[in-house]
Amino acid sequence: MDAPGYSGLRVGFPNVPRQLGLLAQFLYDTFGVRLPESRRLTIWIDELGVSLALARPRDLPTMLRDRLVDLAFCGSDLLDEEQVDAQILLNTGLFPCFLVLVGRAAGPPGGAKAGPLRIGSQYPSLTPRLLSEIGLKPTIRTFHGTAETWINLGAIDAAVDTWRTGATASANGLDLITILAETAFVAATLPADTGLIDARSSAFVDKLEGWLAGQGALAGTRNGHLSPI
Repeated sequence: MDAPGYSGLRVGFPNVPRQLGLLAQFLYDTFGVRLPESRRLTIWIDELGVSLALARPRDLPTMLRDRLVDLAFCGSDLLDEEQVDAQILLNTGLFPCFLVLVGRAAGPPGGAKAGPLRIGSQYPSLTPRLLSEIGLKPTIRTFHGTAETWINLGAIDAAVDTWRTGATASANGLDLITILAETAFVAATLPADTGLIDARSSAFVDKLEGWLAGQGALAGTRNGHLSPI
């Protein structure tokens, strides 16, 4: 396929089934290109002049900052956590979450407690910034998930965590204390050294945005359908 505008574009993308399914459908519908059915994590698409780097979502902001990729698709929360000076070319509105403070409504941080408030989070850089906006300056303990377990074991009083339906929190006797921020799936680039990378990235993202606009089946994953409770 003749696609000179995409020559040499390096795209970082989450190695996550739902996101990969979206990418595969976009590439097929728009360019007639099928992703190879293999375990390869670096893929060159000759027809488009695009190389794909599939990685863990949390690594993508670092890959962008280190200029290993020209364009990265990831959650806006991960860019904020890594404090990457990125330009958001597109907020897809897909895979949205709230960033919330979760715990027990009857306990800390609303109630009195001896000693410093203990907050756990997967976001050790972002969490102090978010909590300072609501007047909290707790001690921060970093973990890698399952906030409900940490709280119920008594290791922390509350957690800054992602939230979609609240089903897991409710099943573990926890409540949403307050919403701190929102996050969604974005396409990001760095301020380019030359206009060429911007043009390639922008062209690719414009194609994706046009394709998404026609995908009514994806509406259920958009921000407008996200429930805070």
